[in-house]
Amino acid sequence: MLHTLLNRLVLGLLMTISAVITLYLFLNSYEVMFNTDIPHVKALAPVSDQQIIDQLAQNQAVDVDTIKQVHNPRVLRIKNPSAKLELLPAIQQSTQRLMRTNKGHYIVLQEHPESGIGNTVIYLAKGWRTIPHPELIQENSRLFLETDHYVNMYKVIEVSRNPFGEYYLVDPLEKPYLLLVIQDQPQQVNYLIKAIFVVQEPKDST
Repeated sequence: MLHTLLNRLVLGLLMTISAVITLYLFLNSYEVMFNTDIPHVKALAPVSDQQIIDQLAQNQAVDVDTIKQVHNPRVLRIKNPSAKLELLPAIQQSTQRLMRTNKGHYIVLQEHPESGIGNTVIYLAKGWRTIPHPELIQENSRLFLETDHYVNMYKVIEVSRNPFGEYYLVDPLEKPYLLLVIQDQPQQVNYLIKAIFVVQEPKDST
């Protein structure tokens, strides 16, 4: 009798755990599919410091669908520290910006004939699934932005660490630039990595 009762309790516990895991996976999939933030589910999360993203996106002049069709940024690679970051277009729900916690999100401000994609902002959350040590990125480091058809190489020219909410002045440059905004929620700071375009190579040659 006791043995049967224990078996039933164990079976019930296993079924409950299985149901919870299934529900969690379903909610994660729902977030990803519909770009909707669900509390306590971490596939999507609100941007930690929305103010700086809104400020940088004020001059956005390129339609997202156009960028996806013509350039389609896929991956950002950093050699030192070694990191590979998958990229997606920026996500916005009403007035709230969202991010996937294991991806980077891009906003193309304007196209440029030299680099194709032009001036671009990429924002992300600091973490082991994205870029865990942004403080190790230094001036003259190389960044590689991969699209469907080509790879752009950039050289880092400026590195800063600013508190959340602080205005960031983007100096105009003749060459197209890439600006990384890496948000560190626990420390309440943004790591801002500015890099200028160096060269473009066909995708198959790298």
